[in-house]
Amino acid sequence: MVDVDRWPEWTESIRRVQRLDDGPLAVGARARVFQPGLPPAVWQVTALDEGGGGEGPLGGVLAWLTRGVNDRYIGMEAAGLKRRFEAT
Repeated sequence: MVDVDRWPEWTESIRRVQRLDDGPLAVGARARVFQPGLPPAVWQVTALDEGGGGEGPLGGVLAWLTRGVNDRYIGMEAAGLKRRFEAT
């Protein structure tokens, strides 16, 4: 998951990722993410947690507003990860 440059290889929900910072993924790192049907968005790492993650203060509201596309993309991402792991 931290190899954001390779996300488009395993999920159709990400067309392209453009890292905006050099070096390894770390808190504060940013990337411009291109997804089908959505305008490009800059994502910023706010925490790195091998065991899961959390939401920012507006995460719940944003998730509610975009739930349809989120559900579809999460399905794509899960299927892509499953195919990638089964192939190794």
